[in-house]
Amino acid sequence: MFLSLPPRSQVFFFVARNIRKSGRRGGEAGSLWGLCLLAKKSMDLGTAATLCITKGKPRGETRLDTEAVLRIFFQSSQAVVQERRLEGKLHLIARAVVQAGLFRRAVVQLYGWTYGEKVFGSAGISAEEQEWLATHDVIDPALYARVVRYAVALGGPVYFVPHDLLERVLPDADDFLLRGASTALGPDRWHSEDMLYCRLQSSDGVEMGNITADEPFDGRIPGPHTAELLAPFVALASAVLEQELARRRDALTGCFNGACCRDEIGRRLQDGRRFALAFVDMDQLKYVNDHEGHAAGDREIQRVAGLLRQAASQVDGSVSRLHGDEFVVMFWSDRDETGVRDHLEHDWRLGGADASFGVTLSQPGDDIEAILRRAELLMYEDKVRRRSMAGTRGPDFH
Repeated sequence: MFLSLPPRSQVFFFVARNIRKSGRRGGEAGSLWGLCLLAKKSMDLGTAATLCITKGKPRGETRLDTEAVLRIFFQSSQAVVQERRLEGKLHLIARAVVQAGLFRRAVVQLYGWTYGEKVFGSAGISAEEQEWLATHDVIDPALYARVVRYAVALGGPVYFVPHDLLERVLPDADDFLLRGASTALGPDRWHSEDMLYCRLQSSDGVEMGNITADEPFDGRIPGPHTAELLAPFVALASAVLEQELARRRDALTGCFNGACCRDEIGRRLQDGRRFALAFVDMDQLKYVNDHEGHAAGDREIQRVAGLLRQAASQVDGSVSRLHGDEFVVMFWSDRDETGVRDHLEHDWRLGGADASFGVTLSQPGDDIEAILRRAELLMYEDKVRRRSMAGTRGPDFH
């Protein structure tokens, strides 16, 4: 929570916490337009909020025109609602951060592992940097703990990473993208290797992406006042990402849904690199449903999905739930099919997650249905083998 927020910032922070609920009820247009109208209404609150938001700001932090920032936010919110493409929405949000006079360079990114493909929007960066961004996550979720540990918390999800601590946050700091051309002139001045990072997290705790920014217009290190002005842009970006993810996620497990699975297979086939695809079928779900009830069956599906997602995250893979008790796991792999299967057998049959696996590698000439069908047939062969090994003991395999 932001501490001692002025009325206007309280309004936006409240919206940031509740917009996702309205989004699930009313769809994207309904929730985002609600945010737009609330922004417009807040502009009529007078100058009291402006005076309040700047009162008590850290010494040396430049006072920004709050009214102008909120006006840019309102205008960008309207444009985001009207834009149909996700990439276009993210570009508009990044551009709004720059137009509001907060930073000269900004990137809004959705993690590839969360969405199934890397999507980002940017403002103020070069074509070369955009090309780099298309294949790299500037900060992946695994590094967020480092940000929290070493960075300066400015309020809410906004962190400032000083250049002298960047190596501790980013092990490969030399490859870090958003480095400005400015040079530090004093202890309160922005250094070319400083970084501002805003976490974009869903209402249920999923790390969706981030906003990274560089080169404040005034050249000074930002403080809590800047974090307060960034709050509505962070809320807007979080709402856009969560609504987009909801269309691609299975409601029960949080895994990708079947449509998203086929989209990802198509993208991987188009990429040309070899990848492994495992077709996973739970062996005893029918037994659980019949003897313990469907609620217990749903819990078992969630448990197995969690085990698969945990294992897949270690190899930068993804997990999709096709339907019922069937899952598809994909990840890039240089191993042969035996090596991949040994990896699955050793690492993925965790916590008693009884399942049959059909593992295949992509081949030249594959299409989406061909590779899925090949993996499914191998899964059935594994199920027959496991059934014969189990004999008549224990519940039947289904």
